[in-house]
Amino acid sequence: MQRNAPRDVIVSRHSDMAHAFQLFSRAMSDFIDNRMGSYLQSSQWTQQAAQKLGRPLEHGAADPYFQLLVLQRFWGPVFSDFYGEDLRSIIQALIVMRNNWAHFALADDVNELDQAVVMMERLVAQVDFDAAIEIRGIRPRLKNPKHIEMPEDLETELSELQAQLEQTKSIVDSIETERSQLQDQLGQTRKISADKQLRLSSLENQLVTIREKSQALELHLEQQKAQQNRLEWLAIGFIVVLMLVLVVGFQ
Repeated sequence: MQRNAPRDVIVSRHSDMAHAFQLFSRAMSDFIDNRMGSYLQSSQWTQQAAQKLGRPLEHGAADPYFQLLVLQRFWGPVFSDFYGEDLRSIIQALIVMRNNWAHFALADDVNELDQAVVMMERLVAQVDFDAAIEIRGIRPRLKNPKHIEMPEDLETELSELQAQLEQTKSIVDSIETERSQLQDQLGQTRKISADKQLRLSSLENQLVTIREKSQALELHLEQQKAQQNRLEWLAIGFIVVLMLVLVVGFQ
């Protein structure tokens, strides 16, 4: 996690990058869906792609991380005729950036974040020009985040929530790995034993519980961010009123 930048700047940039990946995902979804569906000759191509990637299917074509992995894995047969070879190298950089974002580990260097937004813009521009313009609009916000002093209790709570989310994501990753390994074993033997089936069911239940907790934490974090935004507007309003008072006073 970033530690050198002020807490409010970290939260602001994390939110901006989330918005950038959301716009990227929305713009790329139909494009990737059509291309992969045609290549694998199935409207249910996401499951086949996930198996080839060696990872569980999470959010499918709507997940930007999954989209980037698909672009990387199937570049040659599916996307190389549409994109120039010069764009291929940026896929891995965006995969790393998305992974860092998910683990609250974005770089302090705003230039790295800005470059990632530029990369997303370049990929999206050939698919949805309007979406590329929207993504470009995030760059000024990254470079000029709003600064405001957050209440100490709010900052502490945000820090605790982020720590809990990191821990939850780590547990989910561990369970997903174990579940994937167990499914591979079951597939190889082609005979599901009772104890393995019981363990698999237990893991599924744990994942549901943990994901619900993670979603609740993320919702709470978003609410705290909204409270921060309200504080920012109150501070701006106060400054504007103060300036008006000073102007009237000078007159």
